[in-house]
Amino acid sequence: MDAEAHRWAGRARRVARSRRVCVSVAAVTLLLGALTWRWILAPSSTAVDDVAEADAIVLFVGGRGERLEAAEGLLASGAADVLVIPNGRAPSWPEAAAWCGSSGDVEVLCPEPDPDTTRGEARLIAELAEQRGWTSLIAVTSTYQLSRAALLLERCFDGTVTRIDASPEAGVGTWVRYVAHEWVGHLHARVVARGC
Repeated sequence: MDAEAHRWAGRARRVARSRRVCVSVAAVTLLLGALTWRWILAPSSTAVDDVAEADAIVLFVGGRGERLEAAEGLLASGAADVLVIPNGRAPSWPEAAAWCGSSGDVEVLCPEPDPDTTRGEARLIAELAEQRGWTSLIAVTSTYQLSRAALLLERCFDGTVTRIDASPEAGVGTWVRYVAHEWVGHLHARVVARGC
């Protein structure tokens, strides 16, 4: 093989390698985009109008405003007569504290999870469900956390979980933080800590 043919063969190998790298990068990017959409930006949930009555409405409490508002709407529609608000007595959350101190037609439970994490909340909620004989729950959390919170709750609780997402009002920078945080959480839940 002369020098010119050798040069052309080397160039062809480099082009083929570059194409393989580009195709691989594109495939990984598409996969990450699809998973981000499915797990964080638009997870599967039940429309509020389609919610069946359950034993309790349970909050995952990281994003407080929109989640509590969604739970209040469900209570008003008669979806359940028990509301669980982990860390609801926190001084920094007066809206929940008002519920925790109330008496009326709705029983409100405000336990403290240990650890104070999404997994800790799922375990706490499952323990309450077992103690009280609950077989159906309505899990309410922000859109970006819904898939991971429901995954953890369903690992700990044997009954039916209806997923309700509460859409937060947030800017692009905040959504980027949500996505990054949830990706770390999903990887941990799906790869590292696969149990309850």
